[in-house]
Amino acid sequence: RSVTIKLPIRSLLVFVAAVIVVEHPKYLLSFILASLGLILSSSLAFRRNCPSKWFRCRTYHYHLRTLILGKGISPPQTIVPYENAEEFEEFEKKWEENVKTYEEEAEKARIENLQKQEEYQKEMAAIGDANVDISTQGGGGVMGTGVTIDPFAAL
Repeated sequence: RSVTIKLPIRSLLVFVAAVIVVEHPKYLLSFILASLGLILSSSLAFRRNCPSKWFRCRTYHYHLRTLILGKGISPPQTIVPYENAEEFEEFEKKWEENVKTYEEEAEKARIENLQKQEEYQKEMAAIGDANVDISTQGGGGVMGTGVTIDPFAAL
């Protein structure tokens, strides 16, 4: 019996790298370039896991071996008509449902933010132009003595 545990390795890697960049800003350019590589490998992993063989692309290892050896090791892949069609339709339906869910959540968050903004504007209108004097009554300065700590104040 085998147990599969999925760990968020990419998220952990990005978190550790972000902590290092915060502590040592000199690594910012390296972090940006590594992030580009991470984005490319993530998009490749997404495309490689798609059930449709028409959507898949070759791995980086294949291209590296082709560059080193001068020719591709594996022959071209043959695709039978309608191969994995049902799986791809399920995959596409799930993807569309996810997109629809995210769009609905984003719209709900936008409406909520607009309502909060309107409440804030109403509160600001209710407050109006507050002319409140916040100066001290005892002659100013430290503890009402008239002595100030401001070095640029006129004596």
